Amino acid sequence: MILFLKSIRMGDAKMNEMICLLKSENVQKTIKDVRFFLADLKYEYPEHEKWYDGMVQELESGMNREIIAAYDDRNIIGVAILKKSNLERKICSLRVAKEYQCNGIGTELVKRSFEFLETDKPIITVSQTKKMEFQKLFNYFDFSLERVYHGKYLPSSSEYCYNGILLPESILQQNKKQVWEQKVMGI
Repeated sequence: MILFLKSIRMGDAKMNEMICLLKSENVQKTIKDVRFFLADLKYEYPEHEKWYDGMVQELESGMNREIIAAYDDRNIIGVAILKKSNLERKICSLRVAKEYQCNGIGTELVKRSFEFLETDKPIITVSQTKKMEFQKLFNYFDFSLERVYHGKYLPSSSEYCYNGILLPESILQQNKKQVWEQKVMGI
């Protein structure tokens, strides 16, 4: 049996399909488990651990982030990490364990991502080493390749961007600052 749990922000409890309550202590465990599940991404994305720490801070502060985790019994077998802002609606990470691929889990994670992101054409990028693994999924959802970034994360690798383009980091940081200021001011 595969169980999908959603966590919008720290401290919130959300019901899953099995009517089980996801309590905040389980959210902390899920965050830790997801970090471990995605640990080898550091080889394709050298700043992945730093990015993950920042994403967790945004999640904890209630800034439009979501983690969707699929479990088989107690083990994570699939993850989608999402970002929804006024500038972008993005699937930041999407992964299914090798032994569970081609069983509809990735498709289900993407469908659930659409709900949170409120779009069926979110931005998603994939490295050239994983492009073929994702092609069937991208074709299924009619995702459109918009741009190829050469050397974006590694000098000898390309990143394929679907359904939009990646905004410059300076614009994203300015937007994040404005959102945080509005949150602090209660706007």
